[in-house]
Amino acid sequence: MDREITVAMTPQLLMLTIFYQSRVILLVCAFSFFWVFINLGLFVAHGGVLTAAAFISDLPPAIIFVVVCFILYSSYSKSLAQIQKMKIPEIKYRFTDDSVDIDSDLASTRHSWDAFKSLKKHPRLWRLVTKANTSFALPVELLDRPLKEFLTSKFSKIGNPA
Repeated sequence: MDREITVAMTPQLLMLTIFYQSRVILLVCAFSFFWVFINLGLFVAHGGVLTAAAFISDLPPAIIFVVVCFILYSSYSKSLAQIQKMKIPEIKYRFTDDSVDIDSDLASTRHSWDAFKSLKKHPRLWRLVTKANTSFALPVELLDRPLKEFLTSKFSKIGNPA
């Protein structure tokens, strides 16, 4: 196979990529934040008085939530700054039997299939993840059936099921 697709790098694509990369963390943070409010609500409902000690006891989950939000926002803003440096905010991917070529205004690289460890399939986005934990986002609407089958078979052949 020798196929090329062009991915427009938009803020929406960045948010979608970060969301899919950190879904579990976001779920844990949401649960922790929810737990803080339930805990304080039950405390007050059973006659407790909100004091500084009551707030401090529920502070660690809230701090974790704030730190995670900061990290995610930082990742988003750094990626957005990289995209804004590009004259044309696009990344071209060329898939061959031997490698994946990635080309943009900022850099060009070639990865052999051995450099990848997994293919993450999400409803709106597929991510090619390298062994160095770098991921490349491919919107599903740009992937036709033969390309999807090719990628799935490639990851099955190298021992990393999709």
